[in-house]
Amino acid sequence: MTSTAIATLTAAFDQTHASPVSALDRDRPAAILSWPSVPIEIVRAAGLRPVFVRGSALPTPMADLHLEPDIFPSRLRHLMDAALTGSFSDAACIILPRTSEPDYKAFLYLREFARLGIAPALPPVLLFDVLQSEGASVQAYAPSD
Repeated sequence: MTSTAIATLTAAFDQTHASPVSALDRDRPAAILSWPSVPIEIVRAAGLRPVFVRGSALPTPMADLHLEPDIFPSRLRHLMDAALTGSFSDAACIILPRTSEPDYKAFLYLREFARLGIAPALPPVLLFDVLQSEGASVQAYAPSD
């Protein structure tokens, strides 16, 4: 029994596409998310099931063909690899946040892959771009009370 449990946990750890499963999500199309700064409440409110992509030690051969080494963290390399191999063809969309430079670059790369026809099965790629700062330069855009 212990070896089965370890094998199950190892398989779950190696899975780079993790989906929060709940009764609400079972029949909803997937929205692929690269980072938790995209609020799952908004994704669920849009009628979608959030699926997070994370990194692992598994290889990313398709991403390696198209991306420079050492620019993207593992989670984004796995997202790009899955996108390039058609693994997300049944997803409703891919959502990347503007909150980090690597995520924004991944957004631009994915849009370019779609434009060039390198990833023909790519679902729509969306940018979640919400100001998340309390700084003075952002206050002009904040709603007034």
